[in-house]
Amino acid sequence: MAEEKKVGRKTKFDKEKSPQMVHNYIESCVDEYETIKKAEQETAKSTYQSYDHRLFAKIPTVEWLANFMELNDDTIYEWKKKRTEERNEDYKPFSEAIDKLKRTQKIKLIENGLWGNYNPTITKLLLASNHGMTDKKDVSHSGEMTNKVVFSDELWKSPFVEEDNEDLP
Repeated sequence: MAEEKKVGRKTKFDKEKSPQMVHNYIESCVDEYETIKKAEQETAKSTYQSYDHRLFAKIPTVEWLANFMELNDDTIYEWKKKRTEERNEDYKPFSEAIDKLKRTQKIKLIENGLWGNYNPTITKLLLASNHGMTDKKDVSHSGEMTNKVVFSDELWKSPFVEEDNEDLP
């Protein structure tokens, strides 16, 4: 069997430059707001203007980091894996920077999600897929469950019928 060749250029890890690039990327992830004039209406007394405000969320992600560093996102994950699986100390600052990226992402999602600044569906999806946060109900039951039916004579008495049980056999 022929050995499979890896295709593409080999990426060079720089133990000082790579973590710094991650920090620079995180710092660049600042949400931007834009105000757009929607309408203007003039009346006899004054002029009214209405505006629309848009938020351009810049949430730090590994995919955008890879784009920022001009790498494939698989390369980012490989470099992080070298620290966790191979215990390579050269990758420790980079691995810690990626952890900071993920913490920053989680904090931004939670805070902006609570304030209603981010789309709730996307926020929930990212928190579930990237941070293991789920919406679940924990229902537990222990012990035995029994149903007991009790018939009361009071329920069977009709207010419209006089009781005369003496005629009954």
